[in-house]
Amino acid sequence: LPWDVAAALLTCGAEVWSVFGSVETAVISAAQRVLGEADARCVGRPLDHTEVFVMDAHGAPVPSGVAGEVWIAGPGLARGYRARA
Repeated sequence: LPWDVAAALLTCGAEVWSVFGSVETAVISAAQRVLGEADARCVGRPLDHTEVFVMDAHGAPVPSGVAGEVWIAGPGLARGYRARA
């Protein structure tokens, strides 16, 4: 979420949320209320019964703040993706 957009909405008194999801999951997998610039850069916390991992090219977890591939697990994940090219 671009901070300038979030900041403009916040100055208008709006409640702003950063949400994340992928087409393989129920629409939203993680969310966080935006109160400051750091919140706008975060995809948020996983929703109930959802797990979100950030992994490297070898499938190992990356440290906080390091870019990687997002993996999502839980009942909201569509069936048929596991072990498929």
